[in-house]
Amino acid sequence: MTAKNEFQRHAIAAHLAQTLAGPARAISGFQELLLEQVQNHSLVHITPDLERVGAAARQLNSLIDSLIHGKADYPDHAGREIEAKLRHDLRTPLNAIIGYSEMILEEAEELHEHALDEDVRVMLAAAAELLAHVDAIAGLSRASDNEGLWTTDQAEIDAAGLERALGKTERDAFSGRNGRILVVDDIGSNRDLLSRRLLHDGHQVVTAESGLSALTRLAEYEFDLV
Repeated sequence: MTAKNEFQRHAIAAHLAQTLAGPARAISGFQELLLEQVQNHSLVHITPDLERVGAAARQLNSLIDSLIHGKADYPDHAGREIEAKLRHDLRTPLNAIIGYSEMILEEAEELHEHALDEDVRVMLAAAAELLAHVDAIAGLSRASDNEGLWTTDQAEIDAAGLERALGKTERDAFSGRNGRILVVDDIGSNRDLLSRRLLHDGHQVVTAESGLSALTRLAEYEFDLV
């Protein structure tokens, strides 16, 4: 890679980090507003999930701040492995935010809490926009490989389309029937989130924190889906 292209890649990365900051701050702001609302309306059963959203939002904002200020623990040279790690690190708290927010939205709709419903939808829209930007990080290595600049057209994001896609949950895959499902994930919050949603949809759920643990569970039980 030439010095010019290296400079271009760093400029794009810095711009991307700045782009991530806006929706990430919005998520934190709406989480705080929602927390006040549920406390004012004595909806204490929603508080734990909102606090999980807040914890994930703080983790997300901390990472984005480190990217903006050049303090993130990533090597200076770009590569697909590094970008994949960055996407994973950003997606982990973001997936938790989206998952718990969707569960809160379901409860708000059931309770006819329309003000709560609207704010959660705004928070989910910000998360959808952010997820699209995170996925666009893959363009950095492609631009470097081609010795060219990642153009605006290549980076253009259809956040509205992504938000519609996010509305389709894993329930689509299991509509019309219940089953026994093995959830495998080494990240505890991910296991908890998916397990709770599947249980809410009427499935039997068994969890495993690793491939070895999953093999043990598979030897003990029969599953409809892993």
